[in-house]
Amino acid sequence: MRDDGTLRIRIGRAGPLTLIAVEGDVDEGSVRSLRAVFDQLSVDEQVLVDMAGVRFIDASGLNVLISQKVWMRRGAGSFHICNPSTVVRRIVEISDFSSTFFVDPESPSQPCV
Repeated sequence: MRDDGTLRIRIGRAGPLTLIAVEGDVDEGSVRSLRAVFDQLSVDEQVLVDMAGVRFIDASGLNVLISQKVWMRRGAGSFHICNPSTVVRRIVEISDFSSTFFVDPESPSQPCV
């Protein structure tokens, strides 16, 4: 687990699936911690990012998610958001990235496994 005071990140693995639970504020001050976790991922991993505990996310947070999604397309892996908080769901939808990040864009609140 990583905890920088404003952002807490837990990583779990279940077979080929990597679950990353993010809680707190994802902003310019904390996004380095999230990037450090993402930098440890392989492009071939199946990744779900549980964002139920995210209270705030700004453009720098969205940017790190987009960058990770693009990077993971280089391999056979996948990168999706599950269980988004209202704040996360709103910024993803407003930015028109629902189909990019949610496994089922019609039901973006799907729970993580």
